[in-house]
Amino acid sequence: MKGNLLHKLGWDTILNTMLAVSGCMPELFSVQIERNGEQERTSAFSEEKLFTVCRDTDRLELDFIVNIHGSGTLQVAEQESSQVLWQGVVRESAVFTQSIGPLKKGRGYVVRFVAGTVNHATITAASRSELIRTAA
Repeated sequence: MKGNLLHKLGWDTILNTMLAVSGCMPELFSVQIERNGEQERTSAFSEEKLFTVCRDTDRLELDFIVNIHGSGTLQVAEQESSQVLWQGVVRESAVFTQSIGPLKKGRGYVVRFVAGTVNHATITAASRSELIRTAA
């Protein structure tokens, strides 16, 4: 049974989890977006998580852990205007850092994942910056 679980999770998930637990990934801010094949399938779906910054900044580093079986678009956008600050297509599991900005205090921003049919997707965005706050 343990072998089946390890096989089901895959090495990408195991290695990404080890990075996060070891402290190599940031701890101050973290959001997770998850989608699996057991949920109702639609032709497309979008899921997002909201965050803010406590003061204006020209640039903010976000670390991403992407574990995906399928493909989709990952975005960071301003919540109110939907202006996209950064976007990238994800087709495979990866760990990377992306710089975004400028960001303004008092505005909401979202980490958004937009995809068609996906068997499994787990997206984690994190930052060590003291400027970033998860919105309630």
